[in-house]
Amino acid sequence: MQDDSFDQDVVNLIASCRSLLALEAMSGVDHYLNHGEPEMAFEGLLIELMKANRLPESFHSIHWEQMARSAGLIDEGGVFDYEIWNKFSVWYADR
Repeated sequence: MQDDSFDQDVVNLIASCRSLLALEAMSGVDHYLNHGEPEMAFEGLLIELMKANRLPESFHSIHWEQMARSAGLIDEGGVFDYEIWNKFSVWYADR
């Protein structure tokens, strides 16, 4: 269980990406966020951003890495994709 600051950071990241992604892509992200699963919402957001090949202008890799660590994506792996953070990092570096 994450603290309120993590939850708010996820909400803010999702808001910064909303205009970059299709409504259908955001519906899955929103589903997990609305059901109290910010870690899964964050992971879903990473997946959808890679699919769309987009990042928000406010993207700061260090902050996103901290978020990934807080969500357990670095040490424990993702729920949808165990290697999600590694894949996202490679994708971002190749942009």
